Amino acid sequence: MMPEAIDHAPLDPTVLANLRKLEDATGATILPQLLASFAAVTPPRLAALRDAIAAGDSSQVQLGAHTLKGSSANLGAQRMAQLCGDLELLGQTSDLAHAAGILANIDMEFVRVRTALERALIPV
Repeated sequence: MMPEAIDHAPLDPTVLANLRKLEDATGATILPQLLASFAAVTPPRLAALRDAIAAGDSSQVQLGAHTLKGSSANLGAQRMAQLCGDLELLGQTSDLAHAAGILANIDMEFVRVRTALERALIPV
């Protein structure tokens, strides 16, 4: 499976706006903490998914993709969450034939999401 053409925003602007509203309401700095956490935990999760796919371990693929799907969705990374959901489904069905291709798309989307989050931290 080839990486897909990119024709979507990496982050849902509504989710970012809601996170900013939460920051304003609480006085907490949420976005920098979310970015730091997401940037720190995602690469090891992607590596674990790569290892699980290589080992043919569909249950670990399912679990890892599910976890990453949730953290992506919480940040408004809808496309990344969708791709993780696709990978999770492959894990559920134990059909990992296209899992490496989907993971390649997740890798590319993660770079876009991380960049968009970094840009979101820069005051306009």
